[in-house]
Amino acid sequence: MAQNKHWDGFKSLLFMIWVLWIPMLFTLPFLAIGLILKGIRLTKAGNRFIYHSVNIWSNYIYRSAGGKLEVVGLENVPKNESICFISNHQGLFDILILIAAIPIRVGFVAKKSLMNLPFFAQWMMAIGCVFIDRKNLKNARKSINKGVESIKRGNSLIIFPEGTRSRGPKLGDFRKGSLKLALKSDATIIPVSINGTYRLFEESNCIHGGPMKIVIHKPIRPEDLTQERKVHLMEEIRDMVASGLVE
Repeated sequence: MAQNKHWDGFKSLLFMIWVLWIPMLFTLPFLAIGLILKGIRLTKAGNRFIYHSVNIWSNYIYRSAGGKLEVVGLENVPKNESICFISNHQGLFDILILIAAIPIRVGFVAKKSLMNLPFFAQWMMAIGCVFIDRKNLKNARKSINKGVESIKRGNSLIIFPEGTRSRGPKLGDFRKGSLKLALKSDATIIPVSINGTYRLFEESNCIHGGPMKIVIHKPIRPEDLTQERKVHLMEEIRDMVASGLVE
């Protein structure tokens, strides 16, 4: 039994190296092309190139892990709007899976420690991720303001208000202040429910395939938010996310 666990762990390590890090290494030239296009003021073309490159290897990685993804509610994602997606967070692969599932270029509000991951960090910065140091309130405020400006420029971001992976089907508490970025930027808010992504790794601490489902809920637009509704908005969004969980 112990030997099986060691073998599963070894296979997971090989997967991380061969399917996750090596493809990212070989996609760096595509990242360079996208940045060059942006550098010569072909910003839209550069962003499209980066988005399609990220989307291709995101699909490749989760499928190589054995994941089978179903996406519901794609019609709820408007075009040409700045959006804050508010999602639960079950597993290690959630970022890649959401990039594959959401049909527009989107960045993430992520913890600062992810900046230390080689290759992955470069891609995250390219798609407009905002890194927050939760241990430093002053820097965290600066990061939120940076995110607000990014959204006002037409970019979209995903927020995980639980703050960390649940590692299972249970929905955790949403942190106070998670909606500051969305409300300050007057972005359209779209709740998202993630189902089953923890099966790819967290369920057994080894790479395993399994069914996954992403539910994209109807948008909440800033013009529909009365002051009273804003007071209870966190609970409303959490209830919407919970309604899309099937386990």
